[in-house]
Amino acid sequence: MSTDLETQPGRAGLVRSVGLGLIAVLAAAVVLASASAGPGITPDSVIYLEAAHNLRQGQGLSAPTWHAEAPIAPLTHYPPLLPVLLAGLSAVGLQASSAAVALNAVCQALSVFLLALLVRRATGLDWLGLLAGTFLALSPRLMDVHVSVLSEPPFLALTLLCLYLLIVYLQTRRRWLLGPLAAAAAMAVLARYVGVVVIATIGLSLLAWNGRSWKRRLGDAILFGLSAGLPLVAWLVRNKLVGGSAANRQLAFHPPQADKLLAGLEAMGRWFLASYLPSPAGIVFVGVLVAAALATAVLLRRPDPTAPPPTVGRSTRDVASAMGLLLLFSLLYVGFLLVSITFVDAHTPLDNRLLTPLLGPLVGLLACLVVALPRLVVRRWLMGVLALGLLGLAGAQAKQLAAELRGRLDAEGFASRAWQRSSVLQNLATANPSRTFYSNWPDLIHYLTGRTACLPPVRRNPYSLQPNADYAVELERMEQALRAGAWLVWLDEPGRSYLGDSRELVERLNLRVLMKTSGGTIYVLPRARAATTTAPATSPAGPSRARPQRQQDSQTGADRV
Repeated sequence: MSTDLETQPGRAGLVRSVGLGLIAVLAAAVVLASASAGPGITPDSVIYLEAAHNLRQGQGLSAPTWHAEAPIAPLTHYPPLLPVLLAGLSAVGLQASSAAVALNAVCQALSVFLLALLVRRATGLDWLGLLAGTFLALSPRLMDVHVSVLSEPPFLALTLLCLYLLIVYLQTRRRWLLGPLAAAAAMAVLARYVGVVVIATIGLSLLAWNGRSWKRRLGDAILFGLSAGLPLVAWLVRNKLVGGSAANRQLAFHPPQADKLLAGLEAMGRWFLASYLPSPAGIVFVGVLVAAALATAVLLRRPDPTAPPPTVGRSTRDVASAMGLLLLFSLLYVGFLLVSITFVDAHTPLDNRLLTPLLGPLVGLLACLVVALPRLVVRRWLMGVLALGLLGLAGAQAKQLAAELRGRLDAEGFASRAWQRSSVLQNLATANPSRTFYSNWPDLIHYLTGRTACLPPVRRNPYSLQPNADYAVELERMEQALRAGAWLVWLDEPGRSYLGDSRELVERLNLRVLMKTSGGTIYVLPRARAATTTAPATSPAGPSRARPQRQQDSQTGADRV
């Protein structure tokens, strides 16, 4: 005798729970498989790991500056949540890099789980929530972010938790939900400063879609805003007191260039269409998705007495409200990034990493459209067609993910085997401990050798694009250090274009090559007693032996927003 899951809540709940558990496990397994050779290490990773190490050592939340005058400074440019989490996990016996992999796996599992719950809550359809969660779990670009030591994984999970709790609150009007909602939003903004967008989204939603009197709406929004924003205010006050700056930013006008905006659109397009397809196809897809979601949400909010009531899922108004808040978050997030790039941080790229927090909400919008569009045009068969389309996109994601996992045999960034075996770094690790290094990648040197290095002076601040008034003084100080025996180590690692190449410094300071080997070149300034300067011998032991054990837990970088 056949049974209907919809008429048997117990069995339906079991199937739903098993399905949610399976996609969460799948998401965690993807992270663990992709990071089997170790987590990716970026400049920001080094900052987070070093801050976590300093916190465990009782030095407070502090990190390297890569400047000789003040090599260590209070952490202000970065929010504190990730270093605190890494320090806590390390305190129970995990190495910081291993703790980061475990944290990322949990965060990706939570993000997938929460998106599935969000879509189910917004639409009332279990299968659609599972399909959306599966799509996110199979995303190669989500994997890219979760394979490195970055703040995006916890921020993405906290953002989806906030959006899910907000939808539940708007549907149930249970005021006690404002407490966990404020706590999650406060943690999100302490994970990344752009988390203020989460607070703004919730506050505006409480005003627009609360369904209560305006007095109650305003009261709820104010109560939430004060509760969620207080930890951030406390952190900024601390920064001002110990570091002299609330967030270590400088205001200036530097609007984003067209190529940066295009790169951002291409990055979002690759979330939905395979990377081997032309970039314009992905850009068009994202544009159509946002436009269709916006138009559908607006039209569905208008009551139509002639429209038949929905036979499955949530009410049309509930679906439209959920789409509205997902759109609101997405638009505010993009707006915040553009304002930040224009006035605060010109160096911020619109890349996959910075835009990834939009991936979950956009997948949620796509899933909601599967329900909303058929109701708008009164074509029930369209739901099946759209669901098959979403399933096809998930299948393409799975194929690309499998190919990338097979090819991911090495850790990324500073942790790659090429850098670990680099002879130039081996020589730095065995050099005289009193020798000073200047380098275009001091964080890479510090991570793999445990040696402290400094950035060379720059003519313009890469974040504000303003001239560096101290350039001449800093260059003279660097020249004095080179005359005293310091080395300029120019590593063959792409990035930091604002430093230019080594030729300007070599020609201006009349430097000569001490050693040119795999990975980079070491320059020195000739001295009267040049005979005392000899090239160091390559150590067969490599940097891992010379490097203190604690350095495995300390890496450093610079989070942008």
